[in-house]
Amino acid sequence: MFKFPFNWLASASDTDVSYDKLLDWLSTQGFELASLEDAGDDKLIEIEVKANRPDMLSVAGVLREYYISEK
Repeated sequence: MFKFPFNWLASASDTDVSYDKLLDWLSTQGFELASLEDAGDDKLIEIEVKANRPDMLSVAGVLREYYISEK
């Protein structure tokens, strides 16, 4: 499992990343959304990461895969 704050991911991005679009993309890619939590003005997203996807165990990895799929 990997839990990350949405605002951290969005601030690391050089383009606009929509929360709803990111959740849709994660579901489409086959990642189970383990939990979604509000944390003040941020949202925490926890995903189930399969053994063959260690690239999805960091904010940079999630963002990279998101960019690749958006091209």
